[in-house]
Amino acid sequence: MPLADDPPHGHFATEHDRLRHESITSLTTISGRAQLMRRRVLRSSGLTELEREWMLDGLATIEAAARDLALLCHDRRLEGSEDRARIEAFEAPETRRRDR
Repeated sequence: MPLADDPPHGHFATEHDRLRHESITSLTTISGRAQLMRRRVLRSSGLTELEREWMLDGLATIEAAARDLALLCHDRRLEGSEDRARIEAFEAPETRRRDR
């Protein structure tokens, strides 16, 4: 879904704007697919209650992560080191570079 301040037809002022747009597009796809899978799980008669609960918990985790990252992408006021700190908050500790 385009934002009011998105440029028309893919013309972006900065690389940051282009990456933001691409990220939001991907996150929208991930979120939509998770919602469709949730509906299928809820309607499925072939799952045990434990299987259904396990799958719904996993889908809720995917949806929450996509929502969190989309909010990060929408916050265009972040720049420079603040941007890096906010992104690093979403990285697993073992993936962070030690030399920062």
